[in-house]
Amino acid sequence: MVIMLKPLKNKDEIKNAQTTFENVLESIVNKKIRVKIGYKGGNVEADISYSEKYNFWFYLSDIVEGGSGKKRYWNVFGMGRPNERSNVSITVEINSPLKGIYRKVAGVFAKDDKGNIFLLHRGIIGGGRKGIGKRIFYEYYDGDKVLLQEDKEPIALIGCITDPDFPKKLKKFIEKVNEIKNLVSLQQK
Repeated sequence: MVIMLKPLKNKDEIKNAQTTFENVLESIVNKKIRVKIGYKGGNVEADISYSEKYNFWFYLSDIVEGGSGKKRYWNVFGMGRPNERSNVSITVEINSPLKGIYRKVAGVFAKDDKGNIFLLHRGIIGGGRKGIGKRIFYEYYDGDKVLLQEDKEPIALIGCITDPDFPKKLKKFIEKVNEIKNLVSLQQK
């Protein structure tokens, strides 16, 4: 059964969803660790948040994207506990636009008819590695998918952000993306 969700477009609704998302994630943090986060085209020194219980780290921010001027939330995640001052690679970005719909970023906040807020992912993965992208994501992704009102194809459902099991579902999603990326890397060898 495919559930139909309505993507959040209003700036205030998206900001409230992002704030709730941040609060949920901050509630599972055990440690802040200073690292360099590597991304295509550079890196940034930052204090990431680490959850020992779920064994993933994250960094949440809002930024302006390149020359397009499109603003988005930058929500990046990685596996395991990094060492202080180490270089870390992003496993997956779950970015969402600050307002409106912007299909070039992977993250989407959406709501059901009861007002529950969900986090979704469009399958855009990569990080500059050959062969890793949306097509390969959906070829190997076996998690739940939902339809958005404006979209023609289902996209990955991570979970309801206020669900007590949300951190567990997020961890499972991060692990699945990591598994897909590793599988493609092995196939290329």
